[in-house]
Amino acid sequence: MFGCFIHMYTDSSINLTLFSNSIISGFSEYVESGAEPLYQTLCSEITTEFSECSKQVREMESQFLNPQVGRSDLAKLLSDIQTQEKQKLHLVSFQFTLI
Repeated sequence: MFGCFIHMYTDSSINLTLFSNSIISGFSEYVESGAEPLYQTLCSEITTEFSECSKQVREMESQFLNPQVGRSDLAKLLSDIQTQEKQKLHLVSFQFTLI
């Protein structure tokens, strides 16, 4: 059971890293070319991916909180990681406003 959770979380983290790299390269292309429609499409795709990953993590938290599983410690850990990821996202967003 826990292997499945770890696999799902790892896949989500990898997807977010790939999309984070995509947004950085997409933003650079936008700055150079001014192709705003393509950049808006990329932002929309990334927002969708972040939402899906967040949904998966919330599902894992819920499973950990299930009385049959009884791992509120792991649910708290996932919640803390989500909070840190949100802070990191805000920092990255702020960096883009400085460019």
